[in-house]
Order: sequence, then structure tokens, then C-alpha cells
Amino acid sequence: MVERFFFYGSLRDPHVRTAVFPHLDGRLQIEAAHLPGYRLAYSTAYRCPVLTPQAGRRVTGDLVAGLDRRALARMAHYEADIYHPEELEVRLPAGERCRAWVFLAAYAGVVGHRPWRFERWRRLEKRKLLSQVPRWMTDYGAANLQSLDIPWRTRRTLLTIAENLPNDSNPEKTRG
Repeated sequence: MVERFFFYGSLRDPHVRTAVFPHLDGRLQIEAAHLPGYRLAYSTAYRCPVLTPQAGRRVTGDLVAGLDRRALARMAHYEADIYHPEELEVRLPAGERCRAWVFLAAYAGVVGHRPWRFERWRRLEKRKLLSQVPRWMTDYGAANLQSLDIPWRTRRTLLTIAENLPNDSNPEKTRG
């Protein structure tokens, strides 16, 4: 079974994906998709997007396949403790429906009111984030998906997802 993830924020950007998943550079399968019934807002905790339910709205993003166990652990570190993954239905441009893992806000209190827009973020905030990501990922300490660096709810879900994913293609560098 191929596990797919719906990226709606900074992980839609290829430079950010390369910084977070350097071992998968150029090997992910990515296609356009959208998530109905949600909108994007800035988090109250960080300058990042969070999804919030809203009838009649939809969020544009990317449906991504090809992540391995190491990528899951790195993604959990990158997303921090304000997110947790849930499996939701997303739609492809031709209208097909499929299931994908989506990182939702772990706490209602982190959802702000100000809208978050990908293209605006690229113009105004991407450069700053890219300067910070290498340091954040250097702090990455999860030896595997059972690491206490990953919040318990996220860890439990990612361990279930990982059962269907391959190990990192380079065993000498596998950390998760």
C-alpha cells in the first residue's frame, strides 16, 4: 500500500522539501490536489499555516507519495508538536477522491484568524524560513519513530503509517 500525504504549507515548496528530506531529493511523486471543507490560517504559536474546518472552502496543496520511515521521523520533527496527522479525503483535479495523511492543528488554540497564502508566503517569508530550516533539522534527534522527540499522539500514528513504508534506501544513514 502506498501512503500519501497532503502538503498544504511550506512543504509544498521544493527547496523546503529538499532541506527536510535531503535523502529523497527528486524522488517524491507529487501531484496537485485540494482538501475540501477547510481553510488556511496562520498559527498563533508560529508563523506557519494551520488548517481549520470551514464549509464551502477548500485548500490547494500537493498529494505526495514516496516518503520512507526516515522521512516520517524528519517530518514529525519539522512539523513540531503543534500538528498531528489524520487521514482525510482529498480530491485530485479531475475530481477523483483519495485518502491522504494531513497534518492538522493538535490544539484548537493554535489556529489564528489571519489567512495564510502560499504565494504570499513564498514572496515574503520563504527566504527567512530556508535560512532557519538547516539549523532546525540539525537539532533533529529522533533515532527512530519511537523517539520521545516526537509527541506521543503523532508517534503512535506515524508508527502505524510506517508499517506500509519502505526503510530508507541508504541503510547506513537510516535514523527513522
